[in-house]
Amino acid sequence: MVKRDRRITRTRALLRSALMELILETGYESITIQDITDRANLGRATFYMHYKDKEDLLLTSMREGYQALVEQIDNVHSTFDDPFPLRVVFDYAAANRDLFLVILYGAGKTIAYQQARDFIADRARMLIQDIISPSRVPLEVASIYYAGALVSILVWWLEQGMPYTSQKMEEMVLLMFRTGMKGLRSDA
Repeated sequence: MVKRDRRITRTRALLRSALMELILETGYESITIQDITDRANLGRATFYMHYKDKEDLLLTSMREGYQALVEQIDNVHSTFDDPFPLRVVFDYAAANRDLFLVILYGAGKTIAYQQARDFIADRARMLIQDIISPSRVPLEVASIYYAGALVSILVWWLEQGMPYTSQKMEEMVLLMFRTGMKGLRSDA
């Protein structure tokens, strides 16, 4: 693995942070590159050395966030009783609240929300296929349903200031998930 120069890492973090703050304050559409660089206290030329445009910055930030989350999920052993390590998702969302609010709820919602939903649905598809098979509902429909529900719950939890621990959220979501998924099996 190639180590990235600390200056590059720092610059990208400043730009990402500036974008997230601005989206939460003013919405994605109205933000300019100048707004981002002013907030990050960097020059426009520096921005363009790292990103093509603000959408590239947003999508790269999301991709990096997803990759970090996937690595954490993959490090947790999943079992039939715990098909998706939800506590990892809730802990990661809490630690990266601004990124998650931007992705799941921000004004850049169309691009970001669809990618988040598809990411969760892809992960869910792999983890629930054995649970609901054989099923009266196609796997892709069940995984999109699960992803939509999880995204909605994450948004609510973050907006409310995380009133329950990630462990309690995991317990509640898994209870709802198991109860709902049982009815999908064709042999149930």
